[in-house]
Amino acid sequence: MPVDMPIQEIMEDLENLFIKPSECRVMINRKTNLPMPLFLLYLPKTEDNKNIHHISELCNMKVKVEPLNKKTGPAQCFLCQGFFHSSRFCTRNPKCVKCGKPHLTRDCKRTAEEEPTCCLCQGKHPANFWDAHNIRSTNPRPRSMHGRKEPRRGRICKRQPNARLNRKPPSKHGPLPPMRNLTPKRHSQAPQSTSHPSKPISYKTRQ
Repeated sequence: MPVDMPIQEIMEDLENLFIKPSECRVMINRKTNLPMPLFLLYLPKTEDNKNIHHISELCNMKVKVEPLNKKTGPAQCFLCQGFFHSSRFCTRNPKCVKCGKPHLTRDCKRTAEEEPTCCLCQGKHPANFWDAHNIRSTNPRPRSMHGRKEPRRGRICKRQPNARLNRKPPSKHGPLPPMRNLTPKRHSQAPQSTSHPSKPISYKTRQ
């Protein structure tokens, strides 16, 4: 669809097809900072909105609906062009993604005919050209004194004891019989009678 297509007209045509997006906006090219003939729709998870993939015509134009491809790789800041954080919480000085100078990208006056300059490696490419940067090497895992990589955070590595050291040699005479209980048995005492003691018997002698 053309980039100057009114957003409200797109929303109204979708509502006539029983599809109600929560937001619609035109997509911007990150390299040229210009709008593209692509529109991004935010749809709530409803049964009617699932039918959007069957739409082939919208606003009297042929259209094709595709799911948004997820971005691969770490996050990159739009302010300083650094990795592993976003521009929302960035406090560094701004750097242009096209010329590498200390100003915002929207304030850059470099034309499309001029070669860009990367602010990260001073190469002839924009700073958001990931193929030129080894992003994994910017945050490598530390190595220990023995040259081995340290375990990642959140994982606990426990060294298991050597099973050979704890293994007992087999006996030549076979398995030993179980040891007997040599504790002497205690004789149980006779239970005491709970009945009342008998009265003493008196004997009378004849005179």
